[in-house]
Amino acid sequence: PVIDDKLVLKYPSAAILSGQFLRVPLLVGSTSNETSIPQGDCKQSLQRLFPQLTEADVDEFLEVYPKEEFDSEYQHFQVITGESVFICSVPLMGDSFDSAGAAVWAYRYNEPNPSLGSPVVAHSAESWMMFRGTNTRNNGTSQWSSLSQEDNAFSQELIAYWLSFVRSGDPNIYRLAGTPRWEQYSMGERKWLVLQKKSTGNGSYMEAEPEKERQRCEFVAGKVEREQN
Repeated sequence: PVIDDKLVLKYPSAAILSGQFLRVPLLVGSTSNETSIPQGDCKQSLQRLFPQLTEADVDEFLEVYPKEEFDSEYQHFQVITGESVFICSVPLMGDSFDSAGAAVWAYRYNEPNPSLGSPVVAHSAESWMMFRGTNTRNNGTSQWSSLSQEDNAFSQELIAYWLSFVRSGDPNIYRLAGTPRWEQYSMGERKWLVLQKKSTGNGSYMEAEPEKERQRCEFVAGKVEREQN
């Protein structure tokens, strides 16, 4: 966003970190393999995403995200770009809202969009399932593809959680019978619901934030002004 000192007074992440937001229940999450740009050189991609990052900033990123800690070049690229753009917003917002007394529910969506023919759980993969097989095209129109019986059941699970949150401010009140209870997120215990089908690791379950991810996201939170998030 452009800071105009009238409507937008500071970057959204900075505003949230300083407590400038409405105290309302929050449901926030990301997909497992978030990023917003095609794979490329990590250093150049960070500078493309965040032009205000200095050379020293980018070098710090490469130190915090050492290539050898990842299974592949793609995973390294995806995490180093995706955490700043999407994934780290979950603990950033979750901690701030929780400390302000607002109820928080967080998630990690872990099912690829089956219409794309890729195992990657890319950005907005949950939208395909939430909107029952609908992809949004570049021109704003929608393309629909049919759901399998299992996809349909999982879609109903997701929709019930979300509608329960809309109706009551709590995704559990009207969730489907037999689906996991969605525990609240808190600063002291950063946990979220991993949303996945029963054929993928026996279905949805609660997960604690990995320690290395916590450390990386704390680093990212310190770059809010340079990243202009």
